[in-house]
Amino acid sequence: MAAHMNRMAAMEKELNKFLGSLDDSAGAVEKVLGAVNRIFGKKVKGRSGPKKPANAYILFTQEKRSEIVAALTDELGEKPSTGTVTKRAGEMWKALDSEGQAPYVQKRAELMAEFEAEHPDLVKSTRSSTPKSAFEFDRSTPEDMEVPDGWSPAQPRKYLKSNAAGITLGEGKFATLAEAIDAADALGSKCGGVTRTSRGFFLRKGNDAITETTAKKRETTWSWFKLDFEVPVEEEKPKKKVAKKAKAVVVEEEPRGAPAPNTTGIVEMPAAPADDDFDSDTEDDEDDEAEVSTWDHKGKTYLVNGEEGEDCDVFDFCSQEKIGRRVNKSGKWKLIKA
Repeated sequence: MAAHMNRMAAMEKELNKFLGSLDDSAGAVEKVLGAVNRIFGKKVKGRSGPKKPANAYILFTQEKRSEIVAALTDELGEKPSTGTVTKRAGEMWKALDSEGQAPYVQKRAELMAEFEAEHPDLVKSTRSSTPKSAFEFDRSTPEDMEVPDGWSPAQPRKYLKSNAAGITLGEGKFATLAEAIDAADALGSKCGGVTRTSRGFFLRKGNDAITETTAKKRETTWSWFKLDFEVPVEEEKPKKKVAKKAKAVVVEEEPRGAPAPNTTGIVEMPAAPADDDFDSDTEDDEDDEAEVSTWDHKGKTYLVNGEEGEDCDVFDFCSQEKIGRRVNKSGKWKLIKA
């Protein structure tokens, strides 16, 4: 519709040039435009109702447009096309870090708040159940965010384990720290703090901050936790004992003078290991500090509590919950899920 309206405006301008000498030029122009509209099956009409504010990227583009046009004109030696300007604006926006984008995100949030206050009856109609743009949240400097009494200062490059209320917006995921803290306080002992990632503010179960080891996530990960929070004590579950699989013994030819070889066809098996040889659910003693490292397997990153070349427990990278064991099978590492 916008493109059609632009074409019609340009056509009207040209018609006024050619028909300006006629006595009834206005009437002639109106008739020609009416005919063109009937041919194209379009009607020129204005937008009904107020328009919601532009998103953060559009606000950035509007502010930088003249600067981009001037720079491209110097580079190309001619005025750039709209597509070239848009492409350059997109490249500049993507090159900004979260701090660089924060002023435009904040401005958009302020404009949207004003729009919703002025048009409360249109709020639902302007929000889509399947949004086309990425979720927008407060990306300002975490160290400058205010926290209430009883909460820690911002913890850079730290995350808290396990989502406390899922990842649904408004339940376990929030756009601002203040909203997340209010929800965390309402959950009481079910939530120990808040972690901000590249996707928003999330409620987390624990309050033991863990250092983020993934380079790509370190700069976007921050946490805040309840200072007086105590993790609920759960009843200890009985441990399951799993015996190691017995390996077949290879029977080699005995030297002369040795007892006759086994010709019964029955391969002798070693005695079954004692129940306490291997415990799949046993964790290291609390006094021992486990050595944790990453393990890339089939395109996915896991955490393991052993060194390279060792059979060891395997944990989910995000939740840090144990999911199985890493074992060596015929010279290849395999993940045996619990």
